[in-house]
Amino acid sequence: VLRNLAHNQRNHTSLIQAGAVEPLVAIMRNSWDAAPRINAAVAVACLVGHEEGNPRLQLDETLVDEILDVLDAACQGTMRHGSFWTVWKLCQGLASLTVNDKNKELITEKGGVNILNEVLHDSHYNNEAAHRYALSAIWNLAFNAASRLVILKTPGLVDSIRDIVHKSESIRTKEAAKGALWTLGLEQDVKSLSETMAQDAGWY
Repeated sequence: VLRNLAHNQRNHTSLIQAGAVEPLVAIMRNSWDAAPRINAAVAVACLVGHEEGNPRLQLDETLVDEILDVLDAACQGTMRHGSFWTVWKLCQGLASLTVNDKNKELITEKGGVNILNEVLHDSHYNNEAAHRYALSAIWNLAFNAASRLVILKTPGLVDSIRDIVHKSESIRTKEAAKGALWTLGLEQDVKSLSETMAQDAGWY
C-alpha cells in the first residue's frame, strides 16, 4: 500500500511527515522476503530519490538482482514472488535509484541496461510512463563511464532512444530521451533529430 501511495508525488509530503521512510528503509535492508524488500526499495526511491547523496538509496547486490528479476518478469508478463509486477512502477523506482553512483555500477554489472533496453522495445500498460522512466534511468546511468560504454554497445538501444525522440507524443519522454543521447555523447543526434522534427512540423 505504501509503495502504491509513493508512486504519486502528491502523497510524498504526507508520507514523509508521517515517518514512512525509515520503516521502509528497515524493510528494504532487513526483510528476508524479496517482495517486501523490492516494494520498500521502490517506495524509498520515489520518496527520497531526488536527494542524490541520500544513503537510504544505496542498494545491495541481492536487492539489485531482485529488482531486475521482477522487472524482467514484468516485461514478459509472468509472475514473480506470487505477483504480477508493473513495468512503469518498477522503472519509476529505478529512475530514482540510479541517481546513486554505487547503484549505477551495480545495476550495470547485473545486466540492468539489457533489461531497460527490453522495456523500450516492448509495449506495456501505461507505456509512455514506462518508457519515460526507463529513459530517465538510462540517462542517469550514462553519467557513469562504464555504464555509458555498455549502453552504447547494447544492440538496438541507441536506435530505440532516437526513435522515441522522433515519435513520442510526450514532451517529458522526448526530453528524457534527448538527455540520454546528450549524456551518451551523441549531441549531434539530438540536434539532427530536432531539426528533422522541425522540418516535419513545417517550422522551416
